[in-house]
Amino acid sequence: LYVRVAVGMPEAVIPQAKVKLGEGIAGWVAASGKPLLVKDVKKDKRFVYRNGSAYKDDSFLVLPLRVQGKVIGLINVTNKGDGTGFNELDQSILEGAVDSLAIAIDQSIRYQEASKIAKAKVDFITVASHELRTPLTVIKETVALVRDGIFGPLNEMQNRYLDRTKNHVDRLV
Repeated sequence: LYVRVAVGMPEAVIPQAKVKLGEGIAGWVAASGKPLLVKDVKKDKRFVYRNGSAYKDDSFLVLPLRVQGKVIGLINVTNKGDGTGFNELDQSILEGAVDSLAIAIDQSIRYQEASKIAKAKVDFITVASHELRTPLTVIKETVALVRDGIFGPLNEMQNRYLDRTKNHVDRLV
């Protein structure tokens, strides 16, 4: 797990804030998919203290962001503004917003993925189109030269096949 958005966390700490699934409080919530209210982290065996942590109180509230039963992220809340610890009411209030937030985040991720796929598709079509036009142009010009009798007279069957070839090449171009 890694931090994507943080408020009140020093910028230098964000790239280093990583936790393995199942490790620590956040890792436990991600693995279990269950919200967790910890009133005293010092008494919770899942808590992993790291140097540089700046916790003003001992209370944590961590909720999973779930979409269709799958955990796509977490909300990890520490340092309550009024200095008191988190309680069940805080958890209930945050849980009310989490489902809508999870859906919005999931839709944003899906939109970004769809945009990348659409760009890849356009890039592929551009390259494929360019790669096909060059040999098709050569075929088209060769058929035109043969039809014009540059290499000698043609019989009716040869003209018919060259007309079909020209039509197919024009359609492909």
